[in-house]
Amino acid sequence: MPQAEIVADRFPVMKLVTDELNQARNAFRRRPEDLPESVAPEAAKAALKNSQYAVLKPEEKLTDQPVEKLAAVKAVAPNSP
Repeated sequence: MPQAEIVADRFPVMKLVTDELNQARNAFRRRPEDLPESVAPEAAKAALKNSQYAVLKPEEKLTDQPVEKLAAVKAVAPNSP
């Protein structure tokens, strides 16, 4: 079938992206000493605790409390804008 189109289903792709992001979040939570020197390990651990919902859900769909949690995560994130 040389004229067939190759299509990627978005749900498995988003699952892979979400899983990788969650693994990275957990890795930093478990080993905050891997963060840059400007970030205190205790602050990183506190910001990343219970942050899964705030990090994985689209920012425009967050309510007040998860928005505050996301701001705390961004404050200690190594590559935050």
